[in-house]
Amino acid sequence: MRPLPLLAFAIATAHLPAQWALLNPATSPSARRAGAAAFDSTGNRLLFVGGIQPSPSTILGQTWSWNGTVWTQLSPAGGTIPRWGHGLVRNTQNNR
Repeated sequence: MRPLPLLAFAIATAHLPAQWALLNPATSPSARRAGAAAFDSTGNRLLFVGGIQPSPSTILGQTWSWNGTVWTQLSPAGGTIPRWGHGLVRNTQNNR
């Protein structure tokens, strides 16, 4: 691989402003792993479900929404079953 394309990319993007910003929202989900997330394009938000809390080890039954600024804990009808290590997809046809 020639280094020229990488060098050209670095030069071309050197003047671009930073794309990342550190946010410190007032509320947010607790530290966890093995939860699942999916983007809800209808609501323009990220949905995050479940996960396992590290200490004490607890499987979580929570649903959170992130709109780019604020985390909101949701209370879906029927509740959220505690789960971890699962997948999550958005069904756009049925808005679910």
